[in-house]
Amino acid sequence: MDWGAVPRHYRLRAVLVEKIASGQWAPHQPIPSERALEEMFKVSRTTVRRALDDLVRQGLVYREHGRGTFVAPVHDVAPQAKLLGFAEELERTGRPVFARALEWEVMPAGADMAGALFLSEGDPLVRVRRVFELDHAPVLFVESFLPRDLGGPDLVQRLIETGSLYRAAELGGIIIARGEQRLRAVLIDEQTAERLGVPAGSPGLELTRTTYSLEGSPVEVSRAVYRGDRYEYVIDLAREIRSPGGEPQRKEAQAPSPGLRPGAR
Repeated sequence: MDWGAVPRHYRLRAVLVEKIASGQWAPHQPIPSERALEEMFKVSRTTVRRALDDLVRQGLVYREHGRGTFVAPVHDVAPQAKLLGFAEELERTGRPVFARALEWEVMPAGADMAGALFLSEGDPLVRVRRVFELDHAPVLFVESFLPRDLGGPDLVQRLIETGSLYRAAELGGIIIARGEQRLRAVLIDEQTAERLGVPAGSPGLELTRTTYSLEGSPVEVSRAVYRGDRYEYVIDLAREIRSPGGEPQRKEAQAPSPGLRPGAR
């Protein structure tokens, strides 16, 4: 990414996110004061405050009046799990998976997407829309947004060839390190329903995700909609086994990572 063209508070935010993601700043640890950050990174107080405001909105830090700003605990955001691309997740079912690149285009970034991708409003980004098929039937629609210098024609061509955005990015030398995602139940809108071959208003699962590189830069913002009649979200849980006296007898069993599995219908 051409950091010279990126606003200062986006650049500072990327550095602070990396310190949190790498564990340099631990949960509930106070981060340096605004004045200290200002001197440390040679930026203005306004830049520091805008970067911290973004981190508060993302749930990565929290403020306590009169005490300062602290790193949010991991469990306040989401449990950790193995990060897989959508194609990789479907492939774990062991059934034939097909990905179709419906369309891709370069478009200007709106305010929300610019903030999420560390761009300036109006900067060009790439939007890719795909439908994934399982057993030759559509089950998943994905809309992805990427910075243009990362998501240009070369990456799109690799995406078409491999079927996986993560594989395509890694073939281009981009190391995807972590992601943040949220899942909710939705009624599928008319446009998405047409792509998935279901009536508008059908139940679905919507997953929104932002992934970051090893350097802390955003790689992709995506919105995925799964057909509710074909998939269910399953999480395997493991409980620590304790003795009658309450002492742990052994370490927690290794539970499989959360993931989407074929529904029983």
